[in-house]
Amino acid sequence: MYWAHNNGSWLIERASRSSTTATWGIGATINFGQGTVIDADPSITDDGTLMILRINNAGDPIFVQSKNTGGTWSPVVDVAGLTGIHPSSLDLSGDGLTLYYNDMANNLHVATRGDLASAFVDSGGTFGAGFSFPTISADGLLMFYSNGIGGTSRATRPTTTDSFTSVGEELANYKDPDLTQDGTTLVVAKDQKIHVATRACP
Repeated sequence: MYWAHNNGSWLIERASRSSTTATWGIGATINFGQGTVIDADPSITDDGTLMILRINNAGDPIFVQSKNTGGTWSPVVDVAGLTGIHPSSLDLSGDGLTLYYNDMANNLHVATRGDLASAFVDSGGTFGAGFSFPTISADGLLMFYSNGIGGTSRATRPTTTDSFTSVGEELANYKDPDLTQDGTTLVVAKDQKIHVATRACP
């Protein structure tokens, strides 16, 4: 598990556990080698080899990425195709080919690429507004997000070319959701603690 931790400055930390029923270990800070910046909103591919996050290095937030080789994360570099974009939050698909992000006005955008070596191409449109810290299902039709009043809400759309529409609050007083790719587990935060909600099927 990876998260942003405010310990005087925002840094990315990670923790692991031996099984899905075991207790998480103590978090350890990841050193990306970029000096003192604000690291936030990490999103990782299913195979754990690529992370896209946003940093604020004495200016507006930008996209950067890091690659995991043998358990060591590389220094961050710009994300090809997304330079000049200033995201407020993001969510990377499990295969690393689709990136959902909010701009600074909280409009939801989607960028895609054909393979991991290619640059992202922004769709050029927006797919809803007001969806802070979105997490989107593998089929791209279901989203959970922080609703701005301290809770987590749900939004849906009929196809991936449509905008999302909110269908109501799911978890009051829980925020910063993260949905597993199989859609059965939702991880949320409350009072600086991690909580897990599950369901039998997506």
